[in-house]
Amino acid sequence: MFTAMELGNVSSAGDSGVDGDQTVTVEILNSSIASLSTEKDTYQTVSGNTVELPTVNAVAAAPTFWPAGGSAEVTVVNPNWTVGDTTIASIANGKIKGNSEGTTTLTASVGSAEVTVAFEVTYDGNEDGNTPGDGGNEDGDTPGDGGNEDGDTPGNGGNEDGDTPGDGGNEDNNTPGDGGNEGGNPGNSGSGSSNGGKTSGSSNRSGKTEVIIVPTTSIVGGVKSATEGAYMATTVNGTIVATSEASIAQNYGLAKNEKPYAKFYNFDAKKSPLAKGTIDAAAASQGAVVGPTLNIELGKMAAHKYSLLPSDGSVIRLVIGIPKSFAQTDKTYAIVCVRDGGTYSILKDLDNDPNTITFDTTGGAGVYALIKY
Repeated sequence: MFTAMELGNVSSAGDSGVDGDQTVTVEILNSSIASLSTEKDTYQTVSGNTVELPTVNAVAAAPTFWPAGGSAEVTVVNPNWTVGDTTIASIANGKIKGNSEGTTTLTASVGSAEVTVAFEVTYDGNEDGNTPGDGGNEDGDTPGDGGNEDGDTPGNGGNEDGDTPGDGGNEDNNTPGDGGNEGGNPGNSGSGSSNGGKTSGSSNRSGKTEVIIVPTTSIVGGVKSATEGAYMATTVNGTIVATSEASIAQNYGLAKNEKPYAKFYNFDAKKSPLAKGTIDAAAASQGAVVGPTLNIELGKMAAHKYSLLPSDGSVIRLVIGIPKSFAQTDKTYAIVCVRDGGTYSILKDLDNDPNTITFDTTGGAGVYALIKY
C-alpha cells in the first residue's frame, strides 16, 4: 500500500465537522494504480546541487468508500526511485543530486506502474542563468501543438536564452548514459512500493569524459545513431539520425565549434491536445491508424549552448524502430510531422523493412507520429 493525498467532498451532516472540501489521507492498493505521471518530462540541476525529487501523481481505482467511486487522482508519497546512470545523478535522503554533466533517466515506480523522465545535469558555470532544476520549458511541448498556452514560439518554451522545449538546456555534449548502475550502494527503497527497494549507486565522476556511452534507444537494427543527443523515446524500438554529422554540419553551415545534436522524447497528448488533433485529422485523411508519437528536435551544440537548426534547411534522414505492438507486415507506414503553427506534412517510409520507418525531414522541432494504413 501507499499513502496518498486527495481533495474529497466530505459530508458533515449529523456531526459537528465542517462541511465542504477537505484534505484526507487514504490508503490504496498498488494493484489499483492505473498510471503514474509527473508535472514535466525533463528535470534539471547544476552539477553539485541537490534538488527535490519530482512530485508523482497517480490515477487509481477509488476506494469503495469514495462517494463518487470510479477513479481518483492522487499524489504518491515516497514512490520507489531509480536513476539510469548514477555517475550523472544519485538519490539520497529523498533528494536527487547532480554528480556530473550529462543526461540520464529518473524512474518512479509503485507496484508495476512506472513513469520515466529525463534528468539533465549542466556544468557548474550555469552560463544561461537558468535556475537549477527548472528544466526550462516545463511541459516540453513541441511547436504547433498548442501545449504552450501563452502562444510562445516553438524552440524557446518561454526560455529567454533560446533553449528548446523540454530540453532544460542540456549544455554539455555528453550523450545520455546506458542506464548502468555503477555505484551499487543501497538507494531510496521507497516505502510506498510493494515491489521492494531498488539499488542506486553513489559513485561520482569528476570533470568531463571523452567516452560517449550510446543508450539502447539510439540504436535501430544494430545501427547506432550518427549524431550525439538525448535519446529518450521509449515508446518506439529505437531512434537514430542516419545522416552523418559531417554532412549535417556542412549542409547547415555549422562553425568548427558547433556540433549537430538531436533530441528524441516521448510525446504526451494530454499536454499537447492541438498537436494530437492535427495528427488524428491527418491520419484520418489517409484512412490510417496512429501509433507511437515523439517530440523530435534537430539542433546543434556550441560552447555548451543548444539551439535548433532551421526547419527550411537540407534533408536529414531519420530511422525509427517500429514497436512489435504496432508492426503489421501487410500495412504501409508513414510519418505525420506537425510543425510550428499546426502545419503538418506526411513523410513517406523510404525503406522496405517491416520493422523500421526511414524518412527525410529537416532541422528544428516537431511532433512526429507513426501511422499505418
